[in-house]
Amino acid sequence: MLISDVNENGPSYAAGIKRGDVVVAFNGKEVQTVSQLRNLVARTVVGKDAHVKVVREGKEQVISVKVAERPSDEMLAKKEPGPPKEPESTIKPPDNVLASLRVQALDNALMSQLNIPSKTVGVAITSVEPGGQAEAAGLQRGDVIQEVNHETVKTLSDYQKAAEKIKKDELAVLLVNRQGNSLFVAINPK
Repeated sequence: MLISDVNENGPSYAAGIKRGDVVVAFNGKEVQTVSQLRNLVARTVVGKDAHVKVVREGKEQVISVKVAERPSDEMLAKKEPGPPKEPESTIKPPDNVLASLRVQALDNALMSQLNIPSKTVGVAITSVEPGGQAEAAGLQRGDVIQEVNHETVKTLSDYQKAAEKIKKDELAVLLVNRQGNSLFVAINPK
């Protein structure tokens, strides 16, 4: 699970967890989804130390975090700005295995927000619907798609053209850049 933001007033920030860290385990249990991590944290007694294993710049490290009580939704709503408006640079999702992905053109603000290295080219995944084929394949917010079925993706229109060629019940193979590392991810239809 990629950390996209850390609350500066929270225990994670105080413990040294940073945006761009990838959480791989919590108290020795492997973490694969946001909901799984949320459940593990919720079961931990407030005030207890938890051991969070993260990957930062390719190296694993364990960070000790003192679990604190989560502020109420009302308190969070006062502190945090509302959800951002859907940017103009997003596109309508295709009717295939890529339907559960939301992507956006890379710009400096997004690259900074998602901690994407400056020379990276492609389209960024801004969200992955829970329970979809893309999540099952391991894709995450912050991944940068650089190829769809061996077609180079540099712009949103490249992505759209390549995505539209995939039939509803067809497999898609993506070349993804994750924190500077390239990997192939196959998304299977159900």
